[in-house]
Amino acid sequence: MLTDLAQLASANADFLLHLRQQTRDAHEAIEAELDLVGPGLNLEIYRRRVGRFYGFYLPLEARLQHPAHAVTGMPDAALRQKTAWLAADLASLGLDSAALPTCAGGLPDLRTQEARFGCHYVLEGATLGGQVIGRHLRDRLGIAAGTGGRFFASYGDRTGSMWQSFRAALSRFAAQSRAPEAIVAGAVETFDCMRRWCADPKPIQQCRSRSPIHGTV
Repeated sequence: MLTDLAQLASANADFLLHLRQQTRDAHEAIEAELDLVGPGLNLEIYRRRVGRFYGFYLPLEARLQHPAHAVTGMPDAALRQKTAWLAADLASLGLDSAALPTCAGGLPDLRTQEARFGCHYVLEGATLGGQVIGRHLRDRLGIAAGTGGRFFASYGDRTGSMWQSFRAALSRFAAQSRAPEAIVAGAVETFDCMRRWCADPKPIQQCRSRSPIHGTV
């Protein structure tokens, strides 16, 4: 029994490492595009970034909450919605969220459980980087959670434990999935769609997947 558990833990760790490695290029590409911890960040750039995040998260989270797109085994699912945080930040920054464009046609494909877990890997992983960005916002712009930085504060003191519980759920799902590489493809597609949306000042109409596993919706 102990040997079986050790082998399972090793396989889970191997998959998470594989997922991280296979998404590294896409992850680094969006970080370079956003440049939220660089010396050139100012209030106007930050306001635009928050507006674009809102335009992406609003339709994406709405789709993920649809019963047809429910993620089996997602812990604390109701606590992981982030659109309201972005709306609060926009209000603090003097922007009207209702007037902003949203990314309707450029969302990742969410038709499979694997794709949805891959998408959540991106959204939940961002909470870790958000801790670094949040400190930079305070140091450079004087922005805190209550003054426009709520999104990057994410779960606060619970950020680490929320990430660990998600990792555990993802590992369990990957271990029984018949197509674990589709989780990787879903994560890469989510990174790519988000990067394209944030890079283009106009709403995009389509986001092509780099993997034949997924199509556009």
